Amino acid sequence: MKYVGIHTQIMKNNRNSILLLLSFPCIILLLVWVMIVVLHFLGLMGDSYQQYDSQAMDWDSVNQSFLMTIPWVIIGVGIWFTIAYFCNTSMIQSATGAHSVTRKENPRIYNIVENLCMTCGMDMPQMRGDEGQTLILNANNALVQYVLDDPKGEHAAILCQQIYDLAYLAHAPLDAEAMTQFIARSNQIMKLLAGK
Repeated sequence: MKYVGIHTQIMKNNRNSILLLLSFPCIILLLVWVMIVVLHFLGLMGDSYQQYDSQAMDWDSVNQSFLMTIPWVIIGVGIWFTIAYFCNTSMIQSATGAHSVTRKENPRIYNIVENLCMTCGMDMPQMRGDEGQTLILNANNALVQYVLDDPKGEHAAILCQQIYDLAYLAHAPLDAEAMTQFIARSNQIMKLLAGK
């Protein structure tokens, strides 16, 4: 594998970002042109009253209509870029419910980022995150399949809680109350398996 330096990656990222930004208005203009062609073809726009006849399509009228919409599309894309440039961070934070991450509430993540910044000689960035947790399940697992096949079954709730606690245990210890409930639930599941 070829070594690529950080400056090469930054230049590649900047080049790709510029290409994406330039392609956005082009794609919008192409979609507007296609929409104008369809409207002309259906006789809903322009002087063409002969519906569904591609031979009678007035391409000069289509192109004239398209040329008249170009400034409006450019203005719309410019407004979109302006809103995205100035409000992107606040939109993402409000959509995700992210808040500032502090050393007190999440010391592990804070220390990792702080150590990486010290290694690179960077200033510590403002970190944001949410309090939610994501549970990823293997849908092919027999126990998960059992719950998915019968979500309102007699033992579905207890199995779901057990699956969640097992996944949580893989990353962090349970607090005292949750561990007590986990042990009691484990005993209950073993009694169910034993048929008692």
